[in-house]
Amino acid sequence: ALGVTAVLGMIISMNPKPSVKRFLFGFVGLMFVLQGYLNFNIVRFSDAYESSMKDLYSENKKEKILSTQYMVQLLYADNPRAVKALGHNINSLIMDYKRGYRYVIIDPQAYISYTEDDLRFTPQLEGFLQFILENVPPTKEYDHFNPDLLKRFVLEHNESLKTSLTFLKDSKEKKYGRLRVYEVEKSLAYLRYAMQKEKNVQ
Repeated sequence: ALGVTAVLGMIISMNPKPSVKRFLFGFVGLMFVLQGYLNFNIVRFSDAYESSMKDLYSENKKEKILSTQYMVQLLYADNPRAVKALGHNINSLIMDYKRGYRYVIIDPQAYISYTEDDLRFTPQLEGFLQFILENVPPTKEYDHFNPDLLKRFVLEHNESLKTSLTFLKDSKEKKYGRLRVYEVEKSLAYLRYAMQKEKNVQ
């Protein structure tokens, strides 16, 4: 907005017509109002990273948690060793469960680091993770990223504009901006049942 204002300032100084000045001043004012609205929506963003950790710790202060955005989640952990990155396959999920990790938190970062094709903001996540999202009821769900913040997040991490814009277009219906908490034990039970069912069909 500041860059645009500087350019318009030069145009105004070069064109003394009152009608042109009024139009340009009005345009600059509108730009600042729109920017202020966007900034307000981002500032009032409610951080579900902190809320989710508080809710889990309210039940157990020693809770061990897996996360698709563990670096941010660590900021709210009482013990840094109690939060770690979610692995990329079902075997790592089983091993972490045996090590005492009882919850997994899935947030929009999953669409950067855990997509099936390793491309950012494609809707299909890695097999076991996509299964959890589609089939396992979350323990708790948070709104997390509002539309303006999700848009900024996606465009700042964009690699393919077409893919990113499609992701944003579908985000409201698919609820991509939400943060979800799942029980690892329940997730593994659902996964085992689905695998056994598929095996029986074969």
